[in-house]
Amino acid sequence: MKIAIISNFYPPYYIGGYELFCQKVAEGLRRKGHQVFVATSYYGLKKPKIEDNIWRIFGPPILLHSAATFRDFLYTIVDFLRRCFFELRDSKKCAEFLSSINPDVIYLWNTKKIALSILEVCSKSRLPIFYYVFDHHLVEPGRWLNFWTKNNLIIRFLANCLNVAGIRTKPVQLKITSLHFATHFLKKATEHRSIKGAKIISSKVIYCGLETDKFPFCQENFNFPNQILFVGQIVRHKGVHTVIEAMDILINKKNRKEFNLAIIGPIVDKSYYLFLQKLIKKNNLVNKVKFVGQVEHKEMTNIYRNHGLLIFPSIWDEPFGITILEAMASGLVVIATGTGGSAEIVKDGKNALIFPKENAKKCAECILMAQNPELRYQLRQQARKDVENYFNFSKTINQINQDLQQIITYNS
Repeated sequence: MKIAIISNFYPPYYIGGYELFCQKVAEGLRRKGHQVFVATSYYGLKKPKIEDNIWRIFGPPILLHSAATFRDFLYTIVDFLRRCFFELRDSKKCAEFLSSINPDVIYLWNTKKIALSILEVCSKSRLPIFYYVFDHHLVEPGRWLNFWTKNNLIIRFLANCLNVAGIRTKPVQLKITSLHFATHFLKKATEHRSIKGAKIISSKVIYCGLETDKFPFCQENFNFPNQILFVGQIVRHKGVHTVIEAMDILINKKNRKEFNLAIIGPIVDKSYYLFLQKLIKKNNLVNKVKFVGQVEHKEMTNIYRNHGLLIFPSIWDEPFGITILEAMASGLVVIATGTGGSAEIVKDGKNALIFPKENAKKCAECILMAQNPELRYQLRQQARKDVENYFNFSKTINQINQDLQQIITYNS
């Protein structure tokens, strides 16, 4: 079977777990004997590039700025013009991609911020369309679409002119053969909110599984429980400030000087990053909190091996939590808020410890609870078992492959 995967990012140039999992599924489907081709943006590169069945041909995803200052306003104008250009150009690029490989099925992944015209080409192809949903972007249209929904005569006139010119300002009418959700939470949230422009034939939950052999269960070093880890994007909704505030409680108020915090991940929101830096300096934690930045995913195995606790302090409804799975498989004690889809992974007192979001005091209490060797042993052992039993990648890829095969067989 020939499978055409379309995603906004694709490793090694990526933002988060969505794209990493997309790559794992592509490789897994190849091992099943399928021919898999990927079309993505040339984000991370200076120009488009086609290599090893990876077509990096679409314009880099556009993040429209908010026009708070005149400089931001100029950025917004530039982004607007770039988006219009990519809407026109990328439809041709997508058509060339599909025409060249002649796939049996299209598998959509993260289509957030890429040209809507790409989806229109997919819709007109009349091929079976599968969609793996790992976040909220199907029901959160984003700034581009939101802008054109404003009740303003000038905006509506401009939108009509752009549509005539081939620049889409409205959702694409997609007929989705099968919708795969990463969690029951995502499925339920999507079902309660209409997906504009989409007709869904079937939907199911297929958990984002982990290749456990790549995350070996590590034996504890004597100081592991003191080495705390955060992994994720540096943005406010990830709740990094809660962990720093918990560090202040532990080190400055409870005089527990043994704790250290490493923060791994890309700085997506620079203003929030600067806020965190000020918070660290204010609480005299400069020698206790370290920003490592984004690292190659293959390095994460060694990073997990040298830490004892993972804090997952998210304050929004997380779609899933692949970092949680990696840490649990590696033998770290996970301390999390358990929001959204992550609640389907972590179970308080069984395989993790849960604290209320933005509650630094409770977070600090959980960190101290995790210093108990007996509790820590119980949590670590159960966490590894749960990953192996419920979130194993071999089970995931088998479910995806079966769904693809059934539709192709039915349409033959």
